[in-house]
Amino acid sequence: MKNLINTLIISCLMSTTLLAQQLPISNLYDQNRMMFNPANTGDQDVPVAMLHHRQQWMGIQGAPMSQIITIQTPLGEYMGVGGMIQNTKTDILRQTSLHLNYAYGVDLALGHRLTFGLGAVYYQNSLDLNNVVVQDQSELSMYATNFNGSSFNMDFGVRYNWDKLEVGISANQLLSNKLNSFSPNDNRFNQFRTHFNGIASYGIVVGESNFIIKPTVLVRYIPQSGTLNDYIVGLDWKNLVWGNLGYRDGNNFIFSAGTWITNNVSLAYSYNYSTEMLSMESFGSHEIALKINLKPKEGEGPNKANERTGELTERKKALMEKSGASKTVIKISRDGFDNNTEQIIIKPGSKMNDNNELEQLKKDTHEINKKIDLLLNSDVSSDKGKEDFLKEIIVLKTRLNELLKFNDPNNVQEVSDEITDIQRKIEELKKKLN
Repeated sequence: MKNLINTLIISCLMSTTLLAQQLPISNLYDQNRMMFNPANTGDQDVPVAMLHHRQQWMGIQGAPMSQIITIQTPLGEYMGVGGMIQNTKTDILRQTSLHLNYAYGVDLALGHRLTFGLGAVYYQNSLDLNNVVVQDQSELSMYATNFNGSSFNMDFGVRYNWDKLEVGISANQLLSNKLNSFSPNDNRFNQFRTHFNGIASYGIVVGESNFIIKPTVLVRYIPQSGTLNDYIVGLDWKNLVWGNLGYRDGNNFIFSAGTWITNNVSLAYSYNYSTEMLSMESFGSHEIALKINLKPKEGEGPNKANERTGELTERKKALMEKSGASKTVIKISRDGFDNNTEQIIIKPGSKMNDNNELEQLKKDTHEINKKIDLLLNSDVSSDKGKEDFLKEIIVLKTRLNELLKFNDPNNVQEVSDEITDIQRKIEELKKKLN
């Protein structure tokens, strides 16, 4: 019996991350940060589904293999909900988990947002003894074919965003509980350990080019085993093609790249090579991720609008032709106060009001109105404050113009009072900036 227990422990000890890092590690977390921080739930602006597959130490029998499926969506301007299913198998040990996440954000000041996230998790762990090889087969007969255990747990996270800076802190498996009805009674198998994560990244625009350099640092900390750090430098071109180079503690070198296949589907790949003994006996670790935007997202994909010229996407052109809206391209001046943006010509449309579209239009214009109120109460005494102020004004005016151009004219008429209120406040913003 002692030999059998030793066999189980040795099988699972083939990876030190199994007993310390209980959660699967991904190299493509920058594409899907909800995997470890519930505060990132819904942060991609549209409903998104992602599928991850990771094979660690390819070529070594029983090496860790993980599959992750996530789906998330924003709810309005400040909330997000999402779900995730994780499945990880390492030799005879399998862990499956179901996650349900909720996130809520608050604006601290102009351009500064703090988001809180909470996740509920159900875990199911099992040890499969069918493939265990021992010298004395009688030892196996003393145990059931499989050991199974389940438990609930919680995740919590906070995320701060300003301009192109993001800082996040999260804690996974907050409850240091044990798996129910799980044997052998060894804490290395059935005791949950809280995992702490801290991440910071910043996007740096390269001059007047379409390139963005994005350095990222990720710190993972487990009280029982210490820290595991990632240092990544990424390069993005027009949000169409991107690549990352990085280093992880323990002589791990990371390469990843991705691109949009269609306007709503992207594919990413990562390769991880280590100079550690066990890793050198393998063909490295490989990971792929498929991302699907369940709703078109402006500014992303190969058919996105040209942000510098204001060129319309094919989807917007089709919407304009269908609704009969004005095809006049509204220009935005460098200072954000071009008078042309306040005089929008709308041709009468023939289609009837759609209640869902009208409600969404009311909601969107109300959110713009609230953000303008925030601008009115913001401090613009510094040069940096004025710069942020102007950027936000341009974003809000552009968004309002799109709403007016691409919605049914009859629906636009329904929100004319709020639009008038927004235009009045814009005049107040001009005075405040002068």
